[in-house]
Amino acid sequence: MDLSWLIEHSKQKRYFNKEVVDRASLIRMNVNKIVHPSKKELKVTLSDIEIIKDTFYILEMLFR
Repeated sequence: MDLSWLIEHSKQKRYFNKEVVDRASLIRMNVNKIVHPSKKELKVTLSDIEIIKDTFYILEMLFR
């Protein structure tokens, strides 16, 4: 089970409102850029760290 499946499952079951699901999807896409960077995206910035913190926030909400 991956995060995209978990987000989609939560959306279908209506565990969270649309805003939370949309935010989780956006965060997942941004984290993918950090975790799997292209050659031109190798530099980590402060906003990248905030994205990772947001990811942990979403994960905590999903597993409560």
